[in-house]
Amino acid sequence: MLILTVLLTWPGIKVLSKLALVWITPFLPLLLFDVEHKWWNISKIIDYYRFGQYQIYVPNRWLTYAGVFWPSYWAKVSGFFRPTAYLIMALVGLAYLYQLFKQKLTKPLIIYGFGWATAIVWFRYFRAERNEGYVVYAAPLIILFSAWLISQIKTKYYLLSVTAAGLLLTGNLYGQVKSASNVNIRPNIDRFQHKLTSYQSGAKFAVYDRLFFSTGCSISLSLVLDDYQLASTTGYPVGICIDKTCPSKYPFIDTQIVGGVVCNLVDLSSANPQDIQSEGWVLVSPSEVNRMTVEWWKTEPSLQ
Repeated sequence: MLILTVLLTWPGIKVLSKLALVWITPFLPLLLFDVEHKWWNISKIIDYYRFGQYQIYVPNRWLTYAGVFWPSYWAKVSGFFRPTAYLIMALVGLAYLYQLFKQKLTKPLIIYGFGWATAIVWFRYFRAERNEGYVVYAAPLIILFSAWLISQIKTKYYLLSVTAAGLLLTGNLYGQVKSASNVNIRPNIDRFQHKLTSYQSGAKFAVYDRLFFSTGCSISLSLVLDDYQLASTTGYPVGICIDKTCPSKYPFIDTQIVGGVVCNLVDLSSANPQDIQSEGWVLVSPSEVNRMTVEWWKTEPSLQ
């Protein structure tokens, strides 16, 4: 979109210089880190594009990508069901092409439309998991083009446009409320915490996650325990695992559904350090999570 904006508006060298400075500034800390640590980030990016991307399987059928992934995300943002999303996407595409052919599109709409289309094609060939986190930028564009479609309908069918706008607002509100209701996992995590305090009264706990498959449960529980001063890296060991990854040899304590995932709480006091490591149990105490995500580079051998 930035390139299209420059090509279509040409703001001048002075504005372009300021724009370049604003664009470069956020990357300066990363560049400084790389200079001081053997070009870690840049070398990993190069390694991914040369080798890493070919070591993972990504389903890349256009039919699945364009016919399932995007309609599902469109429906989630707008609050409608997927069949309705198919209809809205088709109408937006047809209206956009018609107005482009008639040369009635404004420069901002040309920039948004072609920029989004370029991003969609690029993401199709990007070898990574089809995660909604990669396309969160598209949420305002979905609302924008849905509203633009309604404005196009309004020119000829006012009552229909008002009805469509009402449905869009209602659907979006419904989607937001539904999403928000699924986010509150605290009651289930509190039940885990109460179960633990009754299971081992007076003890502090070290929470482990199996293979990082249930971090929504394990890290949340660890944070709640820390809030109650019941967390310790050397405390009574307990593990969180989902059904398919739970070894049956450990005593079962409790189970809760957290964010749609069935999480099992098990007693790891009988496990020795070799079992913990070989079975893929990872300590997720607040201090350890901070070390893994923020201060990992301080102990990374290749950076020393």
